[in-house]
Amino acid sequence: MTRKKLVLEDALSLLLSAANPLMRQEEIALVAAEGRVLAANLYAKIDQPPFDRSALDGYALQQEDVVKASPQNPICLKVTQKIFAGDFSDLPLQKGEAARIMTGAPIPPGANCVIAKEETNNGEEQVVFFAGLGNKSNICQKGEDVLKDTLLLAAGESLNYAQLGLLAGQGYTHLPVFAKPRVGLMATGDELLPAGTPLRPGKIYDSNSTMLGSRLATLGCEPVFAPHYADDPQGLALTIKELAKECDAIITCGGVSVGDRDFLPLIAGMLGEKNLFLGLALKPGTPTLAFFYQGLPVLCLSGNPFAAATSFELLGRPLLGKIAGQKTSKNRRLQAVAKGNFVKHSKFRRFVRGYYWAGEVSIPDSGHSSGILSSFAGCNCLVDIEAGSGTVKKGDLVEIVLI
Repeated sequence: MTRKKLVLEDALSLLLSAANPLMRQEEIALVAAEGRVLAANLYAKIDQPPFDRSALDGYALQQEDVVKASPQNPICLKVTQKIFAGDFSDLPLQKGEAARIMTGAPIPPGANCVIAKEETNNGEEQVVFFAGLGNKSNICQKGEDVLKDTLLLAAGESLNYAQLGLLAGQGYTHLPVFAKPRVGLMATGDELLPAGTPLRPGKIYDSNSTMLGSRLATLGCEPVFAPHYADDPQGLALTIKELAKECDAIITCGGVSVGDRDFLPLIAGMLGEKNLFLGLALKPGTPTLAFFYQGLPVLCLSGNPFAAATSFELLGRPLLGKIAGQKTSKNRRLQAVAKGNFVKHSKFRRFVRGYYWAGEVSIPDSGHSSGILSSFAGCNCLVDIEAGSGTVKKGDLVEIVLI
């Protein structure tokens, strides 16, 4: 029987439409929030900067005092105070006076500009200016970066280091975030052995559990590793039932094709459910399937490592993004210029490993089998090649998916 193969976008739409975000929340320390998903809108507590401050080391003064200064017409002012970053001065500057000031220090009352010390003789008690300032002020205005009560970050944002720095500058120490999705991970196959055990004839080490488990962790999920199961439908169904008790999603690898021991296409029926889809119109990862067990998404990937990684990036990552509460869970796509050739014709839509940098993408010369991982190491994107395309030539514009 021929399986109906869905295009990627339709399969993803089905998967996301049926999935629900987690509602569990927790409060965690700001320093531990990298990669977590914000569960509430956060607003600025203060103006940033909270006061007018100097943008450089120099002298604060009234701009009118030196408007005519030049190398031919130097102007001398009296230095009445020195202000360092962290100091505060409420002593007003008078006409004809200057304050020696350091980068980040608050501007004293009466001053309306700062002139760099390089434009002066760097005097301590008196200072000579050899240039005016034009229209510049060299002052970072109060609230120039962020005004108090401004929306800083919206619920659903995945937090990165720059955003955490922004929040730290507002005095936040703890943040409300969505709980990490717990993702059950199950590699199947009679041929698999865990690393660290003797490699017997006909066996291979399980690489998918480590590869996908690591990827889940970097995406802010908590992997839950299931005991390895051989190609036994009853055991597979039981494992999914057990994982469903403690997980928010389940990902399996292997057993999805048309072999005599590929049982995953039967498991949904054994659990009283129906397959959401079975088979994608792309390579690698054609036999990918998905179903829901008691509302829990189960995504079943190929056992071939690169095929599993590709299907995970295209389907699993957006799915888990929605479950995690992300505002948007779409993969980031870009246009890039091919740095070299990919000579294989693509009868089907194909995703090829590549490395993207500065608008260009490099595709490995070899190692494009779905079972090969060595040429995938170091790659940071997938090149999306349309069905029926000829070879990709150097200089061609291609679409890539960043990973």
